[in-house]
Amino acid sequence: MGKSKIPERAFEATASPRAPQRPGNEPDDSFWAGIERMLADVAAQARAEPLPEDFPARVLGWLHDVLGTDEETFWHQDLNGRLRNWSNRQPLAPANGSSTGSNGAMAHDDQSGADDPQRLEFVKSVLATGSARTAVMDSSAPGQAPERTGASADHTRVACPIRCEGGTAAVLEVQHHRRAAADVQLALEVLRSVAELCSDYLRRYQLQEFARDRASRNELAQFSRRIHDSLDIGETAYAIANEGRRLVGCDRVAVVACRGSACETLAVSGAARWDRRSNSIARLEELCAAVAAGGDALSAGSLAADLPPQVRVPLDAYLETSQIRDLCVLPLTGTLGADGSPARPAGLLVLEQFTGVLTDEMRERGSTIAEPGAQALEHALVVQRIPWGRFFRRHDWRARLQGRGRTALAVAAGIAVLLAGACLIPADFEVEARGVLQPRLRRDVFAPDDGVVEELFVDHGMQVISGQPLVALRNAQLDLDLKRVWGELQAARKRLSAIETARVEATVGNAAGAVAAARLSGEDAELQELVAALSRQHTLLEAQQIELRVASPIAGQVLTWDLPQLLQGRPVHRGQALMTIADPTGPWDIELEVADRDAGHVLEARQNGQGAALKTSYRMATDPGVSHESSVDRVALSIERTAAGEPALRVVGGVDANVVSTARPGATVLAKIHCGRRSLAYVWLRDVYDAITTRLLF
Repeated sequence: MGKSKIPERAFEATASPRAPQRPGNEPDDSFWAGIERMLADVAAQARAEPLPEDFPARVLGWLHDVLGTDEETFWHQDLNGRLRNWSNRQPLAPANGSSTGSNGAMAHDDQSGADDPQRLEFVKSVLATGSARTAVMDSSAPGQAPERTGASADHTRVACPIRCEGGTAAVLEVQHHRRAAADVQLALEVLRSVAELCSDYLRRYQLQEFARDRASRNELAQFSRRIHDSLDIGETAYAIANEGRRLVGCDRVAVVACRGSACETLAVSGAARWDRRSNSIARLEELCAAVAAGGDALSAGSLAADLPPQVRVPLDAYLETSQIRDLCVLPLTGTLGADGSPARPAGLLVLEQFTGVLTDEMRERGSTIAEPGAQALEHALVVQRIPWGRFFRRHDWRARLQGRGRTALAVAAGIAVLLAGACLIPADFEVEARGVLQPRLRRDVFAPDDGVVEELFVDHGMQVISGQPLVALRNAQLDLDLKRVWGELQAARKRLSAIETARVEATVGNAAGAVAAARLSGEDAELQELVAALSRQHTLLEAQQIELRVASPIAGQVLTWDLPQLLQGRPVHRGQALMTIADPTGPWDIELEVADRDAGHVLEARQNGQGAALKTSYRMATDPGVSHESSVDRVALSIERTAAGEPALRVVGGVDANVVSTARPGATVLAKIHCGRRSLAYVWLRDVYDAITTRLLF
């Protein structure tokens, strides 16, 4: 460190920090002692091991305590020439001037001062010239007042460069409302002394930055080599996704290829397989197609910007479906068009974050790996478009056959014989099916009406007989209607009896009595009809109440588990299945579901057999080591949807009585239905044959 221009004074240590000097006051001994302590602290921190991350914040805090300035800023120019506000102590910060994050380091604020162009020009001029400068500005119009070097203005900015090998790389800047030129000169001298000490820290920091940059370049070179190792499109895409995720440090990276106006997901880091029909993948491909059409990168962190609806709609749909917090879509454009403009991207690189957001460093690393990733993806896509390119690339068949003509001819002849034999030799053809084992006599018991289970008479595993009560329901509305109809019926009967008595008495007497008797006869007829109607209603309601006592339709055993927990005291609806009754002592069936692509083989074999039962071999999941034989008894006339929603043909076969002793209702059955004999090649390569006939030739 060179000699400081601060006047030589006798430094005396004081126990308490010195209050900032006011304009017009000469610095006392305690002020110079505070400066000495500050310079000692700066020198110690600049040489500390390990390198303190919050060094800029500490320096600014010490400057604030000693000089009493209003704002302090530590500007730094990185290896790419970008000027960053490395650490900034705002006026309302704590006394030490630091606004720390969770790690104790000063929070970086790259946008501070961006709205003041003159301030940025002022800092850049200090970096360019490498000499300290002062500027007086008017706070009423920041950034608009001309720069002056006088001593009277609202606030004064003092900036001093921090020099190290290679030139100026940082600037210390303070601002305060001092009008005395002596205060400005004093602050300038203090900043020069602090800057000389900070140069040691900056030199060590730049060495670390150079080391990190070199490591980053080495990682990028290794990344480029790994993604260019193979020309297979799948291997290349997975290399870009997995290696890119490692370099970027985000939660997931996806590689999407552009196929005309549509997009296709090629690889997702950490996932060997995925379903292209899933909503998440479909929404991702729609978003990538919209971004590829525009040609610009997309960052979900910039949602406040005005995005066109062609991009915003698929972006919102994907964010809602995938439940990610942040993403960035980068076009992979390696070559330029004929006019020199960027061509349509060969694919897109999608960076995703499920926890937190993507940092600026992650986005920068993603942009760095996008260029080599675009070149590797373009090369793989070009090779993929070459007919038989994969075969000629992986098998240098010409070199293998050179000088080995007889051996190659013998191998080809052997292969031809094997193929001919496979096509001519017959073999047993079997269709696989999956199903369950159930008693043939099985009934589900349903609720006859809405109600509440009042009483349960049976439990799991109990033997019941036909007509035995199983459960008693209670319908409050039915009880109310029954009592209401009964009351109305009794009232109508009493009124009918009274009218009949009055009509008899009216017939004995004069002519007026005869008229009254005729009127009462009409009322008597109406009441008789009312009584008959109420009687019928009462009978129907009683029948409905009797039906609420549900009885067993067959003799057998209760199969439903834990009936008290399932039904006792619980409300049920009309048609709701209450329990299942089955007769385990009777015959059993295996109920199979044959996939619709195999249903034709089963129907054809059944037709060719002229109604003869098809043989079936099956194994139960409860006893997979033993194989059993059965035969197909019934085949459904139509294809139906299974519980999983897949179309299937239902096939039912009988079970040998010897199997019943070890059987359990609902046990899973894996079966093979014998459908005659076919060529050995078809039996072995049936899936390939079906794929060719249905997908390529159809």
